[in-house]
Amino acid sequence: MTHNILLPFSFCRLMLFSVVIISFLLEYYVTGKIRYRFHILNLIAYIVKSLESIMYNFSNKYIGGILFSILSLFTTAFLSAIICVILAKISIWLLVIFFIFILSSFLSSGGLNHAAFTVYHDLKNNCILCARTNLKALAGRDSKNMNESEISRAVVESVAENTGDGIGSLLFYTAAGFAAGRLFVSFDFFEKYCSALSALLSYLFYYFISPAYRIAGAGLPHANLHAINFNGNNGNSCGIIFTSMLIFGIIGAVIYKTSNLMDSLVGYKNKKYIKFGKFSARLDDVLNYIPFRITALFMFFSLIILNFFYKNKKSYKNEQHNNLIKNNSSNMHNDNKSDNNNYYYNNLNNAVKSWKKFRKMHPSPNAGQLESIMAGALKVRLGGTNYYGGIESNRPVIGFKYYNSANAEDIIKSLNIMRITSAILIISLSFIGLMLF
Repeated sequence: MTHNILLPFSFCRLMLFSVVIISFLLEYYVTGKIRYRFHILNLIAYIVKSLESIMYNFSNKYIGGILFSILSLFTTAFLSAIICVILAKISIWLLVIFFIFILSSFLSSGGLNHAAFTVYHDLKNNCILCARTNLKALAGRDSKNMNESEISRAVVESVAENTGDGIGSLLFYTAAGFAAGRLFVSFDFFEKYCSALSALLSYLFYYFISPAYRIAGAGLPHANLHAINFNGNNGNSCGIIFTSMLIFGIIGAVIYKTSNLMDSLVGYKNKKYIKFGKFSARLDDVLNYIPFRITALFMFFSLIILNFFYKNKKSYKNEQHNNLIKNNSSNMHNDNKSDNNNYYYNNLNNAVKSWKKFRKMHPSPNAGQLESIMAGALKVRLGGTNYYGGIESNRPVIGFKYYNSANAEDIIKSLNIMRITSAILIISLSFIGLMLF
């Protein structure tokens, strides 16, 4: 069946921008609050666990762990590519829907917001037992004997870290997929990089990208991809680029999420996984290295935005208060001192100082980047003693000695930082897609 869909350049760019924004909004307001048995992450976890049960039988656990990681990444990436190809052959709109489904399922801003708010409301309603129970959705530590401050600290730490691996890193590798998809149709990989020994791989690449040409109405491509016109005036070329970027964007997101899931399943320093899970844990650290630092930069930007917003809000309140005093002398005894405590985002300098001093004190080479910023922005101490499976784990304290212990209100403050950071990240991904087109 031949598909003659000519996609104008401006329409393709608008669609690429829209699918990213729609995915974010869908996850934040709808899918982030829903948990169901056949969630895509549960399906990936099933594949990973199945491969673990096979590869764990290797006598050399470290080699088995390496093969397990490689095979897991290849399997999930290959299956996602096959699904993309099948959907693209049927209709480009099915591929668009699948992209939105994947990205909205992988993002965690809405789910993080919902879970943290649940714990916050439990604490405000003085239901400490409920808060301890609901904390399990955010943190894997033992919560049985935790008090309000410890629960609040756990939530703030989880919000900070998940802003990185649940949002920043995922969008980074989706953008990397966009770039790979754009480059794939920009360079002649077949002639330059595919020798006779890699004929099979060449065929697979050719098979994956060919639906884009059918959908765009250009027919099957010849080996020389330089013959394609990318000046933006050819509707066929735009359809090819758009389809390719969506397919590779999905593959990039799936590869990262699979690596992140492997780390959460086998990346433990216990007797069973100390060797088998070592490669998966290191791979996750490597993949998160650059994205976490980019997210940290955007988190600083979010503090600037919040500081600007609350300063203007404070100025407006002061102006309204002064007008009230002028109109009603009986209110002269009122003051605005209580409002000063509500504007807690003017701690950018503290966030920078905390980041410089404490970013390398976290056991993770990446999580400390964000937790140190959050600690300085909120002036709270993070880290310290936690319990996992009844075993005490002592971590360095992140935050200066004069910082306060976390409380329930700090949960709301951390969520505001997460929201603005997420918005900056998602807008950045959208514009990266436009620039690559």
